[in-house]
Amino acid sequence: MRFADITGLEETKHQLVQAVQDNHLAHALLFVGPQGSANLAMGLAFATYLQCTTRLASMQPQEAEAPGLWGDAPASPADGPAGGPAPTTPLEDACGQCSSCQRMAKFQHPDVHWVYPVSSTSTIKGEAHVVSKSFIADWRQFLAQNPYGSLGDWRQQYGGEDKQVNISKEESRNIISTLALKSFEGPYKIMLIWLPEHMHPAAANGILKILEEPPAKTLFILITNDTERLLATILSRTQLVKIRGFSDGEISQMLTEQHQLAPERAAAIARLAGGNLQEALRLAADSTDESFALFRDWMRLCYEHQYSKLISFSDDMGKAGRDAQRNLLLTGLNLLRETLVYPYAEGKLLRTQSDELAFAERFTKVAPPEKVYQMSELLNQTLYYLERNANAKLALLDLSLKLAGVLRA
Repeated sequence: MRFADITGLEETKHQLVQAVQDNHLAHALLFVGPQGSANLAMGLAFATYLQCTTRLASMQPQEAEAPGLWGDAPASPADGPAGGPAPTTPLEDACGQCSSCQRMAKFQHPDVHWVYPVSSTSTIKGEAHVVSKSFIADWRQFLAQNPYGSLGDWRQQYGGEDKQVNISKEESRNIISTLALKSFEGPYKIMLIWLPEHMHPAAANGILKILEEPPAKTLFILITNDTERLLATILSRTQLVKIRGFSDGEISQMLTEQHQLAPERAAAIARLAGGNLQEALRLAADSTDESFALFRDWMRLCYEHQYSKLISFSDDMGKAGRDAQRNLLLTGLNLLRETLVYPYAEGKLLRTQSDELAFAERFTKVAPPEKVYQMSELLNQTLYYLERNANAKLALLDLSLKLAGVLRA
């Protein structure tokens, strides 16, 4: 993973590179971004850049004015003089060709170490064994396939869907012993910790000293979606790197250029994804049109109180798999939003088109705003349950009955 592989976020890339060039790099960085953002991908790209032995400069335009890397105001306007085009400045990036880059591309660099939340499985048990290094093959495959993936995707990758994950105290001992070793070939020893909010308190306390005073040329890169769940003692020892969610345009561009989607479909998926690239990739793999038609027909069954068909619908969706269930609920949430916005938007705030707009127009006649709010809350609640491995058939049937009750109240 290189900076060039990440669409957009040029301001963040430039400021990371500038920190290295100015020798102002903190020894512990905390990459913070919403789920589906480039926080993990940016951490990987930065680690690759740091270890590269033949860095290259490429010409890339900086973004429009945005908050600085550390959350402050930008140092200078992004626009050129008199409203002209944004200035173009060279962005130094990893070469992608040297031995370090080749190792990083396979996530096998000997001086880059990985820590991530795990749980026991049918084949890996016991505190001493349920640590990151026992899952390294799955982790490398996960990074190759899902650099924008979620914790749920990771659990599905290694087979721990039904277990609570954490980063154990044993893991903190491994971190300390690993960083005590000399580097093999890179200029830095890098410890990349993904989702440190799942760190056991004993593990977090165990690494405080080395996090505050690491050995020379040692860098911590912590990657989180939720700073509120991190211990204050961890936060105080790291420097925040804020990673915003992707814009609709960036997601649409990526889907068009890297996944060969038609521009119209890419734009529609980007609007549905709400800045979450992983969600956009899921929607791209699915048929958005099918999800819309399925949700529309589901609402008709709920409105008409066709309970026997709702039972069959819940059974079928329960067998359809997690991605199909998520896509249905997310499509529904987007359509309910359009229903709320439709009477006031005059076409300016709507994020759907054609058949979906017609659905929003009709739905406003049977579901006033207070009902739509109730339904959205129910869909969000069920999405939460499904992500925590609730029985899909029962959860969807319960949701169907509640939606039917709201619509006919």
